[in-house]
Amino acid sequence: LHDNGRPYALITGAIDGIGKAVAKQLYIRGFNLIIHGRNEENTRQVVNEIRALGGRRNIRYFLTDATKADHGFQKLLSPFKSLNITIVVNNVGGGTPVKRSK
Repeated sequence: LHDNGRPYALITGAIDGIGKAVAKQLYIRGFNLIIHGRNEENTRQVVNEIRALGGRRNIRYFLTDATKADHGFQKLLSPFKSLNITIVVNNVGGGTPVKRSK
């Protein structure tokens, strides 16, 4: 992809709800996007929805189940190290329950 000089925003949990709305707003405001999802079909659908908003910004995505302890986020993000990421929105849901202490 051609680097258009615009900064990138990285949004986890960007496939629905708040994450999707934030991704759309950042795109409208001129950011390139890196979005995270768990399902390729759903993620591609969101990419297409965002692209339909117009503009010539880059949208990249990566897939992982971030609720798993061994998801290897650093490894997944390594292809994006050279990009000018200026905003990170950690919107991923889920997590591991914690035992209640007394």
